[in-house]
Amino acid sequence: MERLKKAKGYLPLISVSQKPINFGNCNICVGDIGVSDGNAFKQMLIGCERARTDFVIFAEADTLYPPEYFQYEPKELKRYWFEDVYVWYPHSPMLQDSFFLKGRSDCGHIAGRKLAIKLLKEGKDKGMKYKGKNRPEKVQLEVPIINIKTGDGMRPKTQTALNPVSSLPYWGKVKDLQKEIFGT
Repeated sequence: MERLKKAKGYLPLISVSQKPINFGNCNICVGDIGVSDGNAFKQMLIGCERARTDFVIFAEADTLYPPEYFQYEPKELKRYWFEDVYVWYPHSPMLQDSFFLKGRSDCGHIAGRKLAIKLLKEGKDKGMKYKGKNRPEKVQLEVPIINIKTGDGMRPKTQTALNPVSSLPYWGKVKDLQKEIFGT
């Protein structure tokens, strides 16, 4: 949470959680509704409806974002997907020493707020549709996003590239990040 606050800078933050938390400018607690795609998209919709900005930037609790993610300035009120998402399995003895390129992910995107609301309502439990004119524009950052797979999330594993790396720009070495975040 501290890393997210620092990375987002001056931008407002609406947190939508299943338990009350003191996080951001506004916390909306939806109650213990469980972990599922449908509930995640419902929480996204609630946050989008509360926002009063032209754009919404999505951020997940199990993801590390560089400041560049929040500094990206969209040109049009449409959707943008960030292509530089890596996956890290810090609690898996076989995988914990590497970052694995995933490419794009739900954890890294920005959208025009009204468009996001429209797509989330249309998609109901399936999220935002990706067809036709609503297809997201791909964006690449110099510094990647890291999605952390702890085993407690909705998807404990995900498809990634086979060529792992042991360090990434800005984030440094896996072992150093492991010590900083988990103390081990």
